[in-house]
Amino acid sequence: MGKAGFQFVARRLSSDAMKGNRFLASLAAALVHVGCTQADAAESGIPLADARTAPGEVFPARLSEIRTDCSFPAVQNPPLLDEFSREWYSRHLVAAGEPSLVSIAEAAPVGGMHLRFTWLRSFHPPVVVRVSAMSPGEMEMTAKLLSGAGGYEPGKIAQQVDRTLDPAETRQLQALLESSQLLEEPAETCELGLDGAQWIVEVVEGDSYYFFDRWTPDEGAVRELGLLMLGLTGWPTKSDEIY
Repeated sequence: MGKAGFQFVARRLSSDAMKGNRFLASLAAALVHVGCTQADAAESGIPLADARTAPGEVFPARLSEIRTDCSFPAVQNPPLLDEFSREWYSRHLVAAGEPSLVSIAEAAPVGGMHLRFTWLRSFHPPVVVRVSAMSPGEMEMTAKLLSGAGGYEPGKIAQQVDRTLDPAETRQLQALLESSQLLEEPAETCELGLDGAQWIVEVVEGDSYYFFDRWTPDEGAVRELGLLMLGLTGWPTKSDEIY
């Protein structure tokens, strides 16, 4: 059973457990966390020429061709972005009116950095925050809060913020990117579980596209960047809703 299969079964077990099936609840609890080893990072930076997407697609096809070093029961080296996750993540981004980050970068001034953080929590509204460096020292942000839930249907755009970051915010974001060494992190850390949240970060810098996928991280550059970008939205989030 691959990552997609595990996620489907885990999500089904969780749903059934919530309906009161004690046997499945016990089994779900036993599967709460599945880890693996990853000797080397999956391919990180992808040349933009290889990261273009087909019409209607949000993520580069290349992400499904890259094999990870992850190891799960009955499957070895699953793709970085499997069919299940691609459809899941894309559905929420499309509902948010988000095209591929590569297409956004190609339509913008050459040389700018583009970041997108997609936050899919099982039982809370999906959030998408995108920041683009349009000129030296100036960054534009677009943030969207959907009306659905990250583990179910995305719903529609409930709130949206479009603004230019002030100089202090721009410096803070730049400093975090420099200190965290995000682009040197592995694309995936092989963490899986039941209900939680996917923290997905995409970056276009220079001639490369980067993709990072984490499940409910409690530390690391992806979490730090995600929290900072959430803070830029100005939307209040309770501590127990951050997972």
